[in-house]
Amino acid sequence: MKIVPKLLILAAALFALAVPSLSHAQTTYAIGSSLCGTGSTTWIDCYNMPITAKGQTTTAWIEMDYHANAEDFLTGRSPSPLGDYITSNVRITSSVAYQGAEYPTEVTAILTGVNPATGQENGNTGKLDLQIAYTLCRVSRWATGLCSNTAGGTVTVSEPL
Repeated sequence: MKIVPKLLILAAALFALAVPSLSHAQTTYAIGSSLCGTGSTTWIDCYNMPITAKGQTTTAWIEMDYHANAEDFLTGRSPSPLGDYITSNVRITSSVAYQGAEYPTEVTAILTGVNPATGQENGNTGKLDLQIAYTLCRVSRWATGLCSNTAGGTVTVSEPL
């Protein structure tokens, strides 16, 4: 008789350990390819960056300087479920040289969710891993230079339940 209650307690403990934590919902978005305009050694600004999660593709707008203390943004464009984030701790992890300047090809950043109406943090967090490609293009009437494109990467976000 005493073995059955111990087995029930053991079974309940194993079941509790097998249930995943429900404290945060995590979503990973795949970043697609999008023309971002003139390439820069100091920032990126992409208004129509495609992002895909759970089979649904929407777009996001990213504006980010390439230095650790930059506070720029990543925001899902309607009807995107991505939300609004401030970028921080921006790091260039890879770059390519062109005419004596280094152009970032891989960038990471920490994301902090904000309420767009109040500007206050909302508890959402995340990480951005962005890949950037460059093509030679006309940047003005008489000049050619590099144009930047998003070339892949991920946006992983977590929000409290």
